[in-house]
Amino acid sequence: MFSQKQNRLNLPQLLNMLGGVVDMWINIAITIYLATNTIAEIRKAKTFSLNFKSLQIKILRALFAQTIVPVFFVYIPFGCAILFPFFKINDKFQIANSSTFFTSFFPAWDAIVVIL
Repeated sequence: MFSQKQNRLNLPQLLNMLGGVVDMWINIAITIYLATNTIAEIRKAKTFSLNFKSLQIKILRALFAQTIVPVFFVYIPFGCAILFPFFKINDKFQIANSSTFFTSFFPAWDAIVVIL
């Protein structure tokens, strides 16, 4: 983040880091907003049968499980890859370096969640 020779802030690197963090938080905020509104609308609906509401809740649980998979296999590893160098955090577990490795498992785990 800082140029070692000139002891100055590296603006392109800072903007890249901020862009990545903002992008991740926007996605998480949209997900939370849509999930809470969906649950509220299902509970408020009076014209649906109990079986239909139950089915909708089951689908929502499956979507929640599908949302958790990218958090662990994409957002956390890439978040570490973006933030660790900025804060000069020692990555003992090589999370940041293995972010592409974790991302390669994402499609398989996503399919497993859909099947279950």
